Amino acid sequence: MTGPVWSPRERPEWLMEVNRVGRGLGREGVQPVSFDIGSLHREASRNRGGLTDFGSDDYLEPLTRLVQAIGTEAGLHFGGALATRDEIVNALECRLWLADLYRRHPEIEQVEIGQPIFVGGMGRSGTSIVHETLAAAPDVQALATWEIRAPWIYELPPGERDRARDDAWRAVRHSWYGLAPELEALHQMGRDMPQECAWVLNQCFTTDYFGSALLYIPAYQRWMLGADQTPSYMQHRRFLKAIQWLRGGDGKRWILKTPTHERCLETIFAVYPDAQFVWTHRDPLRALASSMSILATLIWSRSDRILDTTVVAREALAVLPAVLERAVQFDRGVAKSRVSGVVYGAFQRAPVATLARVRTSFGLGTNDGILAAMQRYIDSRPQHASGEHRYGQELLGLDDLREARGPLLDYQKYFSIESEW
Repeated sequence: MTGPVWSPRERPEWLMEVNRVGRGLGREGVQPVSFDIGSLHREASRNRGGLTDFGSDDYLEPLTRLVQAIGTEAGLHFGGALATRDEIVNALECRLWLADLYRRHPEIEQVEIGQPIFVGGMGRSGTSIVHETLAAAPDVQALATWEIRAPWIYELPPGERDRARDDAWRAVRHSWYGLAPELEALHQMGRDMPQECAWVLNQCFTTDYFGSALLYIPAYQRWMLGADQTPSYMQHRRFLKAIQWLRGGDGKRWILKTPTHERCLETIFAVYPDAQFVWTHRDPLRALASSMSILATLIWSRSDRILDTTVVAREALAVLPAVLERAVQFDRGVAKSRVSGVVYGAFQRAPVATLARVRTSFGLGTNDGILAAMQRYIDSRPQHASGEHRYGQELLGLDDLREARGPLLDYQKYFSIESEW
């Protein structure tokens, strides 16, 4: 099998027109979108009323490497470059706002984040729906899309906040569904829905969000995988403290999610010593194929690159057995009061009962109200409501599926994971 097997959909007409304009500017020698670090900082500062304190400078090397990789590897089209610059500037705005908030209210440092629950696992293994359903219970809390994008809304006059939340969500929606409407069937988001921690970790620019999800920048991704994630999770904790304080100091436990949390467990437990972890599990080959589909769609949404998923899948399969063995060893070595596994198939059959078990193992009680709240959320999210995500095993480029599955069977057996193909 040679060449890409994934085929993109036609782009929205407005985006094709924007990209035509960008190409025209390029032919005239005009750089339509700048990723100059000084320019990024200046725009963020203007947007935040002239603030200039971005906090500790440990984000500068990752940001420098990121923008260098964007310039040499990403191949962004005009619309994709605009969206990516907007997200980088927004991350810098969040840093400015957070540093200023702590300056004005140093008492935020005293806020305690007790026993946060992190959800992670292989991409497309159910992390989103598990995170959202757990967060539907009234005795826990999660970060919403709007407050990750624009946390300063809390400090606006009450009458202006709802419109500002709509504006924040509109910006997020545009950068995802505006560029590629088909993404709505692959990954659902909403203004008030629980959102991934990746958007907070972006403030330190060492996440897969830029490194491998939205952009094809392998040199940056290789560097990022070896980078110290401690500054990112320290910033994450500062952000959580601020939001908890702005919410009135509510001590409800946090439900937090990003698939790649599982890659940073040691750092998470160092920054949050009493953290607990939900690890989602699914047929690794099915999850990988689904990941290839959304990854190709995301990269195409911002560049003209048609991703050869078979090449990326082979690279992933080369390291996947070691990654999955780490999940097994973690499960064996950590007290069950600290880690709970959720198998995708079992969750699909009995979602509320599965998560009631997780809550019990983590010292969270259950009652009829909590169970009903989680069930209402499940009922509000019927599968394929925004369209069906269609993909097949051809995205993996495997000649023999059984042979590829062989090194993964110990993992599947340990967690009782059914093969979906």
